[in-house]
Amino acid sequence: QWDVWFSEYSQDKYILKYFLNEMGNVNTIMYNLQGTPIRYQAFNGSIGENSEWLDVSELSSGTYILHIQAGNLLKTMKLTKF
Repeated sequence: QWDVWFSEYSQDKYILKYFLNEMGNVNTIMYNLQGTPIRYQAFNGSIGENSEWLDVSELSSGTYILHIQAGNLLKTMKLTKF
C-alpha cells in the first residue's frame, strides 16, 4: 500500500504528500484529458511523509490526470483546477 494525496493550497498551488518506506526518486507526470503529457516533475523522497509543491498557475481551468511513481509504486489521481 502506498499513501499519496494532495490538497489545494491556493488557486494555483497544490500540496502533494506521499509516504515512503525507503528513500528514492519520485516522478510525477501530468496529462491533459487527451492523454498528452504536459508537465513532468521529479523529487527526491525520504523515508516517511514528504510534501512537494505543485504549481499549476500556467494551466487552464480543467481536469488533469496525475501519475506519481516511486520505484515500482504507481498512483494515478485526477486533479481539477478551478
